Amino acid sequence: RCTIDGKDVVVGTQRLMRELSFLTDLTEDTNDTNDEKNDEKNKEAVSFSKHVSNAIDTLETRDGKTVVCVAINGTVCGLIAMRDEERKEAALMVALLQSELNINVWMLTGDNRGAARAVAQSIGINQKRVLSELLPHQKAEQVIELQKKKNVIVGMVGDGINDAPALAQADLGVAVGAGTDVAVEAADIVLCKSSLVDVYHAVSLSRIVMNRIRLNFVWALGFNILGIPIAAGVFFPLIKAV
Repeated sequence: RCTIDGKDVVVGTQRLMRELSFLTDLTEDTNDTNDEKNDEKNKEAVSFSKHVSNAIDTLETRDGKTVVCVAINGTVCGLIAMRDEERKEAALMVALLQSELNINVWMLTGDNRGAARAVAQSIGINQKRVLSELLPHQKAEQVIELQKKKNVIVGMVGDGINDAPALAQADLGVAVGAGTDVAVEAADIVLCKSSLVDVYHAVSLSRIVMNRIRLNFVWALGFNILGIPIAAGVFFPLIKAV
């Protein structure tokens, strides 16, 4: 919100416009007056709000875009529809995580449901695992809900200020190197090349290292079980050697 040439300019969601009374809340009853002039104004306001709402719904559901309203001096005069382009390697990363590593991939986003579904479909994320219209603290809350499930380890990949709380809450926070400083500080792993495929490489490498550690424990345990009795002289009477 700002003032330009003496005019009050507000850019925000449809919900914000209703909170500021720039648009009529269509769920409320606006016909509680007997004043004909006020009644006519209310009808016009409702009609205009429906027109704006229908336009927003069309842009969001048909094109999968996030829509913000532009209001000047308390009157909504325009809509801006936008959509982030998914990274080229995003679909490959999702496929590798789900097929190669058996990891369930979720999407947590502040975008509207239509935009989130469109992006999820294009990169191969199950629609049941898409959570949209989330504020930063709500992303962290969703991570907590996933962590409550039995034998579940939650990793979070993000690059913005909005992702920082969820990155800090997750068991493993992965920040894109080109993201904001606060996201990088909150994460456990930073992707220096900013390539999402490195998420797969990081998890895969970690699993290989842990498997090697476990294997080394088995070999070390076996060696000691065999070697300690020999070193203690248990077999000396038989083989005359230590």
